[in-house]
Amino acid sequence: MKKYILIRIFIFIIGNIIAISIAFSLLDPKRWSATGDILTISFCVFIFYFIWTIFLLIESFIKHKKNQINHRNISLLMLLIVPTFIFLIYIYSLIIN
Repeated sequence: MKKYILIRIFIFIIGNIIAISIAFSLLDPKRWSATGDILTISFCVFIFYFIWTIFLLIESFIKHKKNQINHRNISLLMLLIVPTFIFLIYIYSLIIN
């Protein structure tokens, strides 16, 4: 069970690093635009999160069919972590402003 969780966390971290690296490679070093840079990075990370979500949903469905309920529940919990953090950051930004 621990190995299953650690593999998913490792894939998530490596995927974020790759998504941010791709975003930085798309930026033009001769121009600097804070809004454009943030939108590029956010877009690349959003694409990774979308792919990650689809992967976990498909995996949860397969685990459900194989009657591996614990793995299915872990996949669904990992699926909810990212939107929860995004929501909390949004609420925090509303409170600060």
